[in-house]
Amino acid sequence: MPFTTLCRGGMWRKECAQWWMRPDEADRGEVERWYLPRALNGEWKQVRVPHCWEQEGLSKRFEGPVWYVTEVEVPADWQRGRIWLLLEGVSYAARVWVNGREMGTHLGMWDRFACDITHCLQGRKAFIALRVVKPGGKTYPVPSTLSGFLPYVWGTFGGIWQPAWLIRTPEAWMEDLYPNVVGKGHVEVEVSCGGQLPARLHFALYRPDGEEVDRREMLCDERSYVRVTLEDPKPQWWSPQSPQLYHLEVEIIDRHGDTCRVTRPLGMRLVQVKGDTIYLNGEPVYPRGILHWGWYPQHLAPYPTEEEVQRELRTLREMGFNLVKFCLWVPPYHYLHLCDQMGMLGWLELPMWLPEVTSAFQRHVLDEYRRIVLQLRGHPSLILWTLGCELGEGATAPFLEKLYWLVKRLTDSPLVRDNSGGGEAYHGLLKEYADFYDNHFYCDPPFLRPLIDYFAPRGRKVQPWLFGEYCDLDTFRDVPALLDAHSGKPPWWAQRDEDVNPQGVRPRVYAAEQVERFTEQALQEHREAL
Repeated sequence: MPFTTLCRGGMWRKECAQWWMRPDEADRGEVERWYLPRALNGEWKQVRVPHCWEQEGLSKRFEGPVWYVTEVEVPADWQRGRIWLLLEGVSYAARVWVNGREMGTHLGMWDRFACDITHCLQGRKAFIALRVVKPGGKTYPVPSTLSGFLPYVWGTFGGIWQPAWLIRTPEAWMEDLYPNVVGKGHVEVEVSCGGQLPARLHFALYRPDGEEVDRREMLCDERSYVRVTLEDPKPQWWSPQSPQLYHLEVEIIDRHGDTCRVTRPLGMRLVQVKGDTIYLNGEPVYPRGILHWGWYPQHLAPYPTEEEVQRELRTLREMGFNLVKFCLWVPPYHYLHLCDQMGMLGWLELPMWLPEVTSAFQRHVLDEYRRIVLQLRGHPSLILWTLGCELGEGATAPFLEKLYWLVKRLTDSPLVRDNSGGGEAYHGLLKEYADFYDNHFYCDPPFLRPLIDYFAPRGRKVQPWLFGEYCDLDTFRDVPALLDAHSGKPPWWAQRDEDVNPQGVRPRVYAAEQVERFTEQALQEHREAL
């Protein structure tokens, strides 16, 4: 079951950071029942998560399975309610056992999922086992998964790459919490509940300075969304110039009086479109962004530290940018939360690129996109959504139409587009499901003006026109500086060694070619001569 928004703040939580890992090259783990409680021998390696198994010395070409086990003890003061195992991100396919009992499976690397382990506890202890297979091998080829663009940057990663937790809830719990700003000072809060219902819900809205501005109560008596409207007659708007965050506090009380309180930040902001202009809180806003692939060679997985994200966002602001386009990857919670705090706009491009579109793939994408969007919606920084990138003829009109209306319905966003780059440039649909135009102009400067003139949307519906990609910086690598920074040798991602930098699905290893070409031309000497 997915906990879409409630892994942060307010709940009883205990991090599960220490695990033991074992590769299963012969795929014998299930037959030999590695999921049963056991004393661990030297074949198991202790690791700390989040991580990816390539960081532990496993070949980047190994798809798995890799097994993870840990033993956890429920805190003594968790006397009532339900106990859950929450995994914020596992790449890619995971099966879960608790004390030898299989709890379920999960397919998808970007969204969190949870298992109710209450009835599996022995005393207050649980032996947890995961069997994980990553994308990019024969089991889950990259084109049949939503792996995004990273496989075409360096490769695929496997493992528990985001935090794992034990969580306690009452016998009734909140599964989803979505604060949606629907008007000036009006916040419509949507909550879905599970477990033993009915349960009481208490809502409170606090201004950025901590002053309570509104409070409501209601009863949740069925497993569906309930809605309540909170108001601030003098709203304090969120914007890049003034990223003020309110706090929404929601408490659920079950029939036994057990309670859980969850706090979620929210920004009072309204995004509108008038003609070809985007408005934020009634004022025109012009996105000036950078394209971000989630590429962190020091981590392999796209999970930067909070300090790294803060440094990135400060640097971008200093350079005059006001937006990050998350190109074909889903940033972790703390990245988007820092965008909210620091006033950086976001464009979320869902991770579909060069897909092998089958009926099974379409069904899976609809399900996974729903889980991802539920997890991300409500961040004031996110103002633009695209459903994929440079999609060709395999992405049919009925498929993209379903995805478009899914995201529109879940986010209420006025800026959703089916295909970043446009079908006309990539042998895709000419009929678009889109609230804005979007082209990818890669060309030398002399050709830019005629290219813009050719693609200008004359005679079409008036909408904003954005360039979702433009001028790939990788074309202009300073190879001598790169070599200097790595003691005269290319970094691992610019080497030809298949064990270090496997080619995978990439048609060519461009970085290695650049290093070889520039080294052959003795560019270092040429630069010194100048």
